[in-house]
Amino acid sequence: MLAAELVPDAVVMDLNMPGVNGIEATRRIVAANPDVAVLVLTMLDEDESVFAAMRAGARGYVVKGADTDDLLRALQSVTRGDVVFGPAVASRVLSYLTRPLSARDPNVSRAVRPRA
Repeated sequence: MLAAELVPDAVVMDLNMPGVNGIEATRRIVAANPDVAVLVLTMLDEDESVFAAMRAGARGYVVKGADTDDLLRALQSVTRGDVVFGPAVASRVLSYLTRPLSARDPNVSRAVRPRA
């Protein structure tokens, strides 16, 4: 994997790629070097893709078509260690987080449910 050889500060990742998909590639990059900031840039904006990317270690998620300045700010932010969501994705994440636990995806809610 090229990212393991080059050890970049950041990687802009698409989720739909030939061979290894972007979720698995993100997982591998972050496992090899947790300091590499992965910013997902994709057409996919459904909950499953967003949460899978974040669980894999992505620090940001932006939908293609974002303004160039917004994309540059997102890349700079994840490189600093911030977590960034594009506007469309941020509203979906906020909506998800404000739903009752019982209405969330059981795989995700288990990870965020308080432990007794």
